Amino acid sequence: MNDSIEISVVDGGVESLGKLDRTKLERAYSLNLHHNMIRCIEGLGSAINLRHIDLSSNFITKICGLERLSSLRTMNLSSNRIRRVEGLKYLKSLVRLDLSFNQLEDLEGLKELHGHDYRLTVVHLQGNRLTSLGHLICCTVGLIYLKQLTVYDHEIEANNPLCHVPDYRRLVMNGLPQLEILDNLDWNDRPVRLDVLADLPELSRFLDYVSSSSLSEANETERQIQEACIRDVRSRTRSRPTRMLPLETSVVQTESHNVHVDVRVF
Repeated sequence: MNDSIEISVVDGGVESLGKLDRTKLERAYSLNLHHNMIRCIEGLGSAINLRHIDLSSNFITKICGLERLSSLRTMNLSSNRIRRVEGLKYLKSLVRLDLSFNQLEDLEGLKELHGHDYRLTVVHLQGNRLTSLGHLICCTVGLIYLKQLTVYDHEIEANNPLCHVPDYRRLVMNGLPQLEILDNLDWNDRPVRLDVLADLPELSRFLDYVSSSSLSEANETERQIQEACIRDVRSRTRSRPTRMLPLETSVVQTESHNVHVDVRVF
């Protein structure tokens, strides 16, 4: 759509999605309501053109109300209060799902995305309550296009109980042969800095601007920015452990461009 818009209200005290302007929702391709007071996913029936949604750091307890979002490609529901995966079967275009830092114990709903009709490629699950390797593998093995899975973030020590199983990494990789990246490491345990899927709006713009000759340098710069943000968050959360930080924007300097990269740290 030529007149598509991006709606962003970060840390704005929004309590209900139902209060958003429906006319604007119809035109929106991106909706960012990070760090508000939303408890329920509702009122998105008119958002049929939505491709990216960020409802991280709210009070959501259930995944629902997504039936009309068939164009949705990325969804961030991290840092909420969700206990089980459900309500995803209509999201055939979804490629990136972030459910990190919830209270997840049940992944059964991921089975709704099994098969060749779905495109889920990146899933983040670190910082939850997952205890069973068998359950994890059973619920994700049918995600045909799954390339990147995170259940343990080494940088900020966010894991799941199942990560304490001896040799869990080898067991998961063997059980999910379609995987290329587990916990930000490839099959040879080498760190991977960027999602295999660059589908977030800000990351797409970043990669569009950076030439292939300078990509490695830009990736290193982005890694340094992310590490600095993580260190800053750690120092601040010591005094305010329950506070979730709003979006922070940094600038990456390349040879010929100033590229804005939005870095979310939860």
